[in-house]
Amino acid sequence: MLAVAGVALVGTFNLIPPALLSERYGRYNDWATLQTALAGALGTLWREQASTLPPELARLVDYWLLWHAIKVVSCIAAVAVFTTLGVTLWNRYLAATQRAAFWRSVATVATIVAALATGVLVLNVQATAVPLVALLPALPEGSHDLAG
Repeated sequence: MLAVAGVALVGTFNLIPPALLSERYGRYNDWATLQTALAGALGTLWREQASTLPPELARLVDYWLLWHAIKVVSCIAAVAVFTTLGVTLWNRYLAATQRAAFWRSVATVATIVAALATGVLVLNVQATAVPLVALLPALPEGSHDLAG
């Protein structure tokens, strides 16, 4: 059951945020639309020398914060599932009288996936903490002249 839960969490990692946010932020689920909106909103911020975020940029930041907050929850679940699976499989390996190499292999894979899920969790916590900075890589190529 743990393996099935882990596979389901990995499989739905990129599907859950757009599904949960589509009613309020559906237009940003399209990558090209998000890039265009971001370039325009940053251009507005730059041109107006605003001390607060323009409404479109504030909306994008809210969207990106929620997107990554949802992923944080998914990652926490994945870390818990794969860590529990790893511990269970290592215990199987230690108790094995037959097929010990198999149990060691699958326990190692579960441990590696738990470590990777922890790394992804850290990245998503950082993106949740500073969503505007995390949005910057989404700027489309050629949008270096935002003041234009």
